[in-house]
Amino acid sequence: MKSNNPKKHHYVPQFLLRNFSVGKKGRIYVFDKRKLKTFASNVVDVAHENHFYNDEEANYEIDTESKLAVIESECAPIISKIISDESIKDVNDFEKGLLSLFTTIQMSRTNNVREFLAVFNKEIAGWARESGIDPNKDIENFQEQTEDEIKKSSIDILRTIPGDLAKELNEKELALIKSPKGENFYISDHPVVMHNYYPRPGRGNLGIGLRGIEIHFPITPRLCLIFLCNKVVSEIRHKIKDQSMRMLFGKEFPVDMTEIQQFLNDTNNKNTRLLKPENVEFHNSLQVSQSSRFLYSKNNDFELAKDILKSEL
Repeated sequence: MKSNNPKKHHYVPQFLLRNFSVGKKGRIYVFDKRKLKTFASNVVDVAHENHFYNDEEANYEIDTESKLAVIESECAPIISKIISDESIKDVNDFEKGLLSLFTTIQMSRTNNVREFLAVFNKEIAGWARESGIDPNKDIENFQEQTEDEIKKSSIDILRTIPGDLAKELNEKELALIKSPKGENFYISDHPVVMHNYYPRPGRGNLGIGLRGIEIHFPITPRLCLIFLCNKVVSEIRHKIKDQSMRMLFGKEFPVDMTEIQQFLNDTNNKNTRLLKPENVEFHNSLQVSQSSRFLYSKNNDFELAKDILKSEL
């Protein structure tokens, strides 16, 4: 029997991409990192692959695309409300939980997951052979994977991991930032990006549960959701209180804490923070570095992306 499921599977929701488009037809500008070229397209024709979530070898029946559509339909009104209000003040705990799940699903549904699995699998096999080891026989629970097997593994991750990650994300402080007039956020084929202000030399530092991690998720050219590390925010609250008491009793020289106090006040009261142009550039640089291949924007300005990529050549 012929399936009625659509073959074109979007790994970035169309409702999100439309926020970065112009005109009634949903025109969006695309930058190809591999070719260093820009072109205009329609939202329906970007951030997708045919049968991207199909797994013909699975021994159980799950329509991944349809299930993704359900969570999108639940979260689209929440994001629409945030955009309309330019605020997260009316986002309740249940809605924050949905946003957390939507965000972790988005992190798990893109090509980046498959690319990571492929590179990791290849590197382990290469290391084993260089060491005179047969990776398929001598390494426990390891097998070199084909492209189809990597696809199946990535779909399994999408089906099983986001729920647990969402619990971790929901513990973080939700914030909303806004770009200044004339400055726009990029979005990409892997729109949820991470940054950690506490590097761990020789070790990965972009795990959701790590101290200092920030998760950035642009929702319009001028608005971006951020999940802040609750541990760091709590430490800042404590340090400001302690420093204020020390200055009050003359145990510390007066220190200008205006900027950090403003950050804390905005976080505590869920105020939307207006960024400086250089802050927007930093956010966009994360989209450039952590995307797989394509960047998207409401205009044709990808000079930052070109500069970053040319400097890496």
